[in-house]
This record gives sequence, C-alpha cells and structure tokens, in this order.
Amino acid sequence: MEGQVIAAALLLVSLYGLFLGVTRKAVFYYDKWDLGLAFAPWALFFMGYQLAIRGQEILAYLVFFLAAGAWLYSVWLTLRYNRWQWLLALPVLVAKIILSFIYVVSWMDILNANGKNDSQKSDSRGTAMIVVGLLSLLVIRLVNGPAVYEARGWRLSVPKTMAEDRV
Repeated sequence: MEGQVIAAALLLVSLYGLFLGVTRKAVFYYDKWDLGLAFAPWALFFMGYQLAIRGQEILAYLVFFLAAGAWLYSVWLTLRYNRWQWLLALPVLVAKIILSFIYVVSWMDILNANGKNDSQKSDSRGTAMIVVGLLSLLVIRLVNGPAVYEARGWRLSVPKTMAEDRV
C-alpha cells in the first residue's frame, strides 16, 4: 500500500514537471547538451552493472562514480537553469529522472528483447519502439531553455560565447 502511494505521488509530481516543461513555465532541458547529460547517468549505471556482473569490480566502481557525478551535475544544472526556484526545479527533476529511465530501459529492450520465443521478443521490441518513438517526440518539445528564458525575461548567467558554443 505504501509503495502504491509513493508511486502515485511520483507519477503526479512527474506529470506536473512535464506540464511545466511543455507549457514553457520551467526549463526542462536547456539545450541538447543538457538533454544528453540527463540520459548519461542511467546508461553509465547499466554499463557499470554489466561490468560488475562480469567480475570487473574496479572498473564498475569507476563507472558508478562517473554515473553519480553525471547525475549530480544534471541536478545542479536543473536547479541553476530554473534560477534556483525549487518549486519549479524539483518537479522537473523528478520528471527528468523518470523519463530518462523509461527511455534508456526502452532502448535496452529494443536491443535485447525479453521473451520465451521469437513472437514474444517481437512483441516486446515493438512495444519498446512505440515507447521510444513517442518519448522522442515529447523530448524534442522539452528542449525549451531559450524559450523559457525569453518568456520569463530571464538572462542567461553564463558568458554569451560559452552559450553559443553549446548550441
């Protein structure tokens, strides 16, 4: 029962974060670099898990450390791009974490489908492809940093040359 309440709360908070991003009330992904950084921790985590399974503990710890660093940097960027306004940044952050997890797991399911026979594997891959396709359409809409800054009258706090290099 408690797990269901927590899952429902996370779902509501992440839907609110998606709403803030789609309506351009909060910065979801500032640019494509921020978008890629949001997915990096999950990919690194799964790589570290695979290394740990194969007995490469030292290398796995290094990859887990990189995943934690990428995640903390992504959290910091989310807060920074939303001008340290916690009520905007926290729902966006929850939504980014959940969305990126679903996206990476769906890609993994495309590449290595589960199932007892070819028909079940095909169904699994098809479902994962639909999820990836729909999330890709949504993610493109969520790269909204410059639009949010313009709509809110905010100024970018990094030097202009640095911002131009990242676009």
